[in-house]
Amino acid sequence: MSQTDRKQLKRSVFIPAFVIIMLAVIIGLVNNELLVSVARQLFYLSLSDFGWLYQLLAISTLGVTAFIFFPRQAISVWVGRTQNPRFRWRRPLPWR
Repeated sequence: MSQTDRKQLKRSVFIPAFVIIMLAVIIGLVNNELLVSVARQLFYLSLSDFGWLYQLLAISTLGVTAFIFFPRQAISVWVGRTQNPRFRWRRPLPWR
């Protein structure tokens, strides 16, 4: 791939995140207690308002993990017992 074919990153996209991080660094250096109290208040606010989302994310992650951990059962449910899976493991897994 030549240099002319490569897409350039838009540096202006990173400016807001950089400004927020630099602001947090400056506040942390000047008044560490203020930074800690603001971060703690934001965490408690997100936990109190979005606690249901944390629980939903944990349960869905558990479901996806169980789906991946039992691939034969998952494939037979989604594809059917008569069809072969589209993608196979390159090496047999130790528990098979």
